[in-house]
Amino acid sequence: MLQKCHDEFWSLAPSDTNIVIYREISSVGAPWQRQGIASKMLIRNLTVAELLGIDGIVSATTSHANQVLLAKHGFKSLKEFPYSAIMPNYVFETAEQSDYDRILKFLADHFYHEEPSIRATKVGIEEWLPIFAEMTEASLRNPFSTIVTNELGDTVVGVLLNSVWSREEDEKRKKKTGKTADHDVSEFSETMQRFLTVLQKCHDEFWSLVPPDINTVIYREISSVGAPWQRQGIASKMLSRNMKSAKAMGIDGVVSATTSHANQTLLAKNGFKCLKEFPYSKIVSDDGAQLVETDDGSEGMRINFKIIEDFE
Repeated sequence: MLQKCHDEFWSLAPSDTNIVIYREISSVGAPWQRQGIASKMLIRNLTVAELLGIDGIVSATTSHANQVLLAKHGFKSLKEFPYSAIMPNYVFETAEQSDYDRILKFLADHFYHEEPSIRATKVGIEEWLPIFAEMTEASLRNPFSTIVTNELGDTVVGVLLNSVWSREEDEKRKKKTGKTADHDVSEFSETMQRFLTVLQKCHDEFWSLVPPDINTVIYREISSVGAPWQRQGIASKMLSRNMKSAKAMGIDGVVSATTSHANQTLLAKNGFKCLKEFPYSKIVSDDGAQLVETDDGSEGMRINFKIIEDFE
């Protein structure tokens, strides 16, 4: 695929483009990112290049960060080669109760370590596992979740856990108990309590942010692809699975409380609308210290929504 970028470039560029600089690699080490280094490297030596007869610069960009950087600096995308075209033979299946143990193992082995907001809490896995378990149990009650394995079926590479929210059921629960809490946070650490309280706000405020004819929605509890299998289109494919059956079963839309920059970008690209954002800077201790600071560029937890009719 990388070779295709080279082979097809000349047919995509103007006929008077004859000599170009090709950006083989552009990289800034993680400890020094987000300081403008990549932007400064991008424009160095261009005066010399022009004097030497260079007609332009071409780049086969593979990362979201580099694609955003080049677009910001006036580069035009000539063609995109989807990663899905080179996806190995992964197996996508609707998750069932029998998948519970291996889903939980995947979440412990990958999601706990790789999800930026969870890393940012610095909370031990012994606190997170019960929450993962509750999310998994809630999701497996309905036929809308997805588990992805390798071709042999012996390795889980990704999961999308979808539960269901009902406006009517939430109102009944609130009248009966005075709250709509999804998780009992009373026994958790301060950071965990504050984080889960914000997550609960996404649920509590959702119904007031959507039209009154939205009554039953799928809630994306967790969407995760293990690091070794990312950037192959797996998350995008999981996103749209089971939507036809969801519509047939009376689902009005899909809501997600997205916490990572990658998921926020994925949902925006796929037509989700951000209804509200809860800044991480507001998750503070009693003495005002910020408790959650992510390392992926995300600044808050977003409520995203897409009506079911908008899914293809």
